[in-house]
Amino acid sequence: MKLGILSDIHADLGALEKALELLEHLGAEKVLCAGDLVEKGDQGDEVVSLLRSLWIPSVCGNHDLNALRHGYMHHPQKTVDAPLSNESLGFLATLPPVLRYEWEGQRIVVVHEGSPICGESLSLYHSPKRFKRLISEAHADFLILGHLHTPILGRFQGCVLLHPGSVCSGRSRDSHTCAILHLPKGPVEVFDIASRKQTNWMHLW
Repeated sequence: MKLGILSDIHADLGALEKALELLEHLGAEKVLCAGDLVEKGDQGDEVVSLLRSLWIPSVCGNHDLNALRHGYMHHPQKTVDAPLSNESLGFLATLPPVLRYEWEGQRIVVVHEGSPICGESLSLYHSPKRFKRLISEAHADFLILGHLHTPILGRFQGCVLLHPGSVCSGRSRDSHTCAILHLPKGPVEVFDIASRKQTNWMHLW
């Protein structure tokens, strides 16, 4: 089974469409999203609508929560905030903090940040010890993470932790990538969305 993995779309509809086309080309049978559907870009309603129409499961990211709190998506480069539709906000309100599946005998856990599992948010600057704690408490064979905007890969105690990077491409820190997980045992591949070529992971340890 080929599992497509997206994260950190940030209201970038064009990037999402290209990522989905790439995953379909690569033969993804299912697609999951690790959160942050909205904010920073200007097409939040369109991104939500597309993911809903394709029944792509997603967890709730910190920017999704922020949009719910304020009823809008924030544009750092603009002087006004663009409202999200009530339909989009209603959908964001249904997104869970954690998704759990079992496919091909493998336990798949999806979370945007580490906090729903280990009680703290993670960044790339944290030590491997914090990531290993998250893995230990997730009880998963594959732990899919969002939030960091960089393709990362780590293995600990029989679990693979992976972050596909960010679908969005608006800023220098955005990786503009997505990933394919080959179940049941791997490999895990990350692809540059623009070139459609396989690219490199940042290995945690």
